[in-house]
Amino acid sequence: VLAALYTVIGPAILVLGGLDQRFGWSAPFAPATPVIAGLVMALGYGIFSWAMASNPFFSTVVRIQTERGHTVFTGGPYRFVRHPGYAGGLILTLGTPFLLGSWPALIPTMALVGILVVRTILEDRTLHRELPGYAEYASRVRYRLLPGSWRWQSDRAGIRARLLLQAHPAALLTRCLTRLLRPHPPLVHN
Repeated sequence: VLAALYTVIGPAILVLGGLDQRFGWSAPFAPATPVIAGLVMALGYGIFSWAMASNPFFSTVVRIQTERGHTVFTGGPYRFVRHPGYAGGLILTLGTPFLLGSWPALIPTMALVGILVVRTILEDRTLHRELPGYAEYASRVRYRLLPGSWRWQSDRAGIRARLLLQAHPAALLTRCLTRLLRPHPPLVHN
């Protein structure tokens, strides 16, 4: 279901951006906006490609590859976040409406971001439940998508997911970079 939605909503961003350009719905963006958006998208593509190239078990389908001896992969970008492929896709997706210069294209973009977040949650649950060693890896690499923004947190009731949102994007970026560069102690479960 999520893959089908992704297949429909992804092109909708481009179609809506094109219609916006044709009918002039959006006020013009600053001239540097498409250049910056292109760089952001290149970063997202680079992160996605790094995740795909480094993980021998990278797949577009959520499943444990028992026939290939599936184990937890902890190298490359997986040292920083547990789902770098989705993180790269998220960054790439967020840059698209700005590259197109279209505010209306943000509507399907945000829907796509929601789909990526839900897919990340579902995949993380599957890996916790079915892949030996994943829970221990998740205790070391606490962030799912962006360092400093979304992690597993331990409390007396057990492990629960917590989405930490910052009101200001610059504060979130600063927090992400700070946490990325600073080593974290392992998460202790009570």
